[in-house]
Amino acid sequence: MFGSNVLEVATGLVFIYLALSLACSALFELFASFFQLRANNLSRALHNMLGEKHYAEVSQSPLLLSLALPGRRPSYLDAATFARVVQSSGKSGAELKAWIEAMPEGRGREVMLALAEQSGYDPVQLRTEMEVWFNQTMARASGWYKRNAQKWLMGLALLFCLALNVDTLMIIDTLWKDPQLRGQLVMAAEQARAQMEAPTKPTTEIAPEQVKEKAEEAIAKAKAAAAMIKGIPFPLGWKGETQGLPGDAMGWLLKVLGIIISVLAIAQGAPFWFDLLNKLSNLRGSGRPLSAK
Repeated sequence: MFGSNVLEVATGLVFIYLALSLACSALFELFASFFQLRANNLSRALHNMLGEKHYAEVSQSPLLLSLALPGRRPSYLDAATFARVVQSSGKSGAELKAWIEAMPEGRGREVMLALAEQSGYDPVQLRTEMEVWFNQTMARASGWYKRNAQKWLMGLALLFCLALNVDTLMIIDTLWKDPQLRGQLVMAAEQARAQMEAPTKPTTEIAPEQVKEKAEEAIAKAKAAAAMIKGIPFPLGWKGETQGLPGDAMGWLLKVLGIIISVLAIAQGAPFWFDLLNKLSNLRGSGRPLSAK
């Protein structure tokens, strides 16, 4: 009985985390599209590789501009196109050497000179070397974007937790004391789990033809997450017998601790909580876990 109660409390808590994580992820995708976060990340990577002057030159290349919608910067660039753009800017032979030597002192200039000398300034070999360099740089840029996304998710999670009074300690205490509410939340979790597809992590790059589709998908996910949060049979908010403001210092300490735990949990992302919800459901014997689609 005790073990069953623990699993039900955990299921209810994970479901709340999942719903809020979905909302944060959807809002982040909207912000990423509006503020061109992927384009900023790509620009930063190219700037680090080429320096300000050569980046400004390369960024105006028709090849590069063709990868973005009108009025926007490209958020995706493949290695072959990068190499072609650089070679079309730097020409070949002596002109290419002068173009590289005009780069500002730094890691990018050193790498370009090394690649050019290693290839003997042969255009075909140099293009291959630059493609490898670009792919290595983009692997690091992917890490930059993921860290930036984590900061956004943390900030959004904090806003949600403060607005809705998402206090993990309060939620656990309320669910443990109220079997009826606990059962309703478990049932809602199972229904949502059966109806939704496995959420995915934020992608680092998207092709230009996917920008509009990605924004529309984010709007749809935001609406679905809002409906899921609204349908949670748990009294979120600051009104109610247990949801009001604390009356003493210890109460405030526990409130702050509970909200911090919630923020850190929600920032783990919807895929993490969806997988955990499946595992808890499997442990409870209430259904099979859904596979990612």
